[in-house]
Order: sequence, then structure tokens, then C-alpha cells
Amino acid sequence: MQIVKKKKGNIGVGEREGRVYSEMVKRRHYSLSHGIGRSGDVNAIQPKAAGSSLGNKLSNELVKNLLKEDIPTIEGVIILPFATGMAIQYKPKAKYVIWPRIDQKTCLKSMLTAELNVIVIDNILNGDEVTTNLESIKSKLNTFENPKEDILCVISTTSCFAPRIPDNIKEIGKICCEYQIPHVVNNAYGLQSLSILQSIRTTSLNPNTDKNFMVPVGGSIVCSIQNPNNSFANSFISDLSSIYPGRADISSPLDVFITLLKMGSDQWNHLRNEQAQNFLLFKKTLQDAFSYVIQNQTHDNEHENETEKEEDVNVIENENKEENEKKEENEKKNKDTKSSIIINER
Repeated sequence: MQIVKKKKGNIGVGEREGRVYSEMVKRRHYSLSHGIGRSGDVNAIQPKAAGSSLGNKLSNELVKNLLKEDIPTIEGVIILPFATGMAIQYKPKAKYVIWPRIDQKTCLKSMLTAELNVIVIDNILNGDEVTTNLESIKSKLNTFENPKEDILCVISTTSCFAPRIPDNIKEIGKICCEYQIPHVVNNAYGLQSLSILQSIRTTSLNPNTDKNFMVPVGGSIVCSIQNPNNSFANSFISDLSSIYPGRADISSPLDVFITLLKMGSDQWNHLRNEQAQNFLLFKKTLQDAFSYVIQNQTHDNEHENETEKEEDVNVIENENKEENEKKEENEKKNKDTKSSIIINER
């Protein structure tokens, strides 16, 4: 067996405890099998897995750098190896969460799993849109003697389906700043929307990795946003990291790392702009299609109305004709009757 001497100054980046039976699995994970983090902190450097630790840190920094273009006040980023709903579970002392209603199970289940008391805020109808009831959020906060201590956060949503529209996160953020309560945005697909990102003034942003960075499902990103009216962002990521039980899988951070190295910020922005243009094209095409249908329907209705009018005229004419015929027949009968009477009298 040949012994390869380690050159002076080199630093090993392999996995000291990772054992993988299948070569296919080993290749799939690039031999990064030990995972990330340590037993008390998912974001901690793991001496036994320098390669995974380095990849994880670089992934977090790449995402942070990318988002800083749109959110200059972003404070910290961590990629977690589970989907968005699980990433919302954060369980400090406060037990209440204010949640503008969204009829989707994931977010609600994440809060219930964390044994939080969910205060559901029903939405209001604005025209044909279902939107955030800001007054109800404020009035609910006012029912607490010490909302800063009792309310864990307000969780709003930016990714939803019509007629529900994204929550008014800008105004919710102002309310949370006023009451000094964290504002967590369930932002599953939201990194693709510039209008949403430009409205953000929250404590925490929680998008997923698969929809925003085109990688397999399984990861989510938690971002802390610095705000002059609160101090939550300073320790949010470290506090969140420290409650994760044990080490974590490197797959999600590694997928993002590889993708962003290939994509780069220019291509990322190009894809978002292309998506925005596609949306405008889709909207115009849909409007044109509806206009065509409505015009044809109007034309058909006018034709039907004309046909109905003609039919009505024909019916009236037929009724008049029948009435005249009956009248003539009755007159003839009366005439015949009179003639018969005259003959009999004679």
C-alpha cells in the first residue's frame, strides 16, 4: 500500500466520520456525509466535517449577498434542511401568534406543532380581493396588557391563491414596529417578486429553496432583517440555530451553493426580469382572450335578441291573424243565424 505524505501547510477538508456503503450515494453527496452543525447549533463549525461546514457557510453567505441587492438591511441568513413550514417553528417564551388567515395547512400545522396559541385574523373583502384586516390586527394586540411579552410574532403570508392576495406586509411591519413585536413573513415563493421584496421591513423572512433557486424540494431559508425599531434581528439567526437538535443534512445548502455558483447574480436577476415580462405577456394574452369571448358573446346576445324580437313579432302577427279569423268566423255565424231567423219567420 502506497503511503501519501501530507504536505506541510495543507488542511484536510474531508469527512472524518462519514461512511457510505453505496458508491452512487457517495458520488451524489460528493462524499460530504457527516452533515453540518453540531449537537447544540446547526450553524456551528463541525471540526469533523470541514468540507461540509465550509460549504454551508459559503451557501449562507452567497444567499445573503444575493438578497442584499433588494434588501439592504438584511442581517443574517441560514439555510435549513427542511421545508418552509417547519422553519417557522421557533418556540421561545411567548405563546401567542397573530396570523392573518390563509387557507393552507402548512403554516398552521407548524404553529400548532410548536404548541403555540394561534389567533386567527379573518380577512376582509376589498372589491373582488380578499385582503389583510389591519384594524383587526391592531385591535387584537390591544387586548393584551403586555403584547411585547405575550405575543411571539405576527406571521403574514405573501404566497397565496386568488381571490386571496398577499398580505399588506409593509403596513403589518409598521404595526409590529409600533408594538415592538417580531414580524415573520411566510415568503415561500416571494424572492421572485421585486414588489414584495421592496415592501419588506420585517424581523424575519422565510422563503424556500426549491421555488426560488430551482433546486429539489427540502430546504428553506430564514433571513433576519435589521430594523431600527427593534433589536430582534441581531440575535435571531444564532438563537434559531441553537435550538436545532443535532446535526443536519448538507444536501439543501449544497444544492443552493452549486446552483448559485453556476447561475450568478446576473442570471438570477435576468430570470426574475424574464418572469416579470412573461407575467405581463400572460396577463395581456388573458385579457385579449376574455375580450374576444365577451365581444362574441355580446354579438351572439344581440343576434339572439333580434331573433327573439322577430319571433315575438311573428307570434303577435299569428295571434292577430287567429283573432281576426275567429272574429270573421263569429261574424259569419251571426249573419247565418240572422238569415235563418228571417227565413223561419216568413
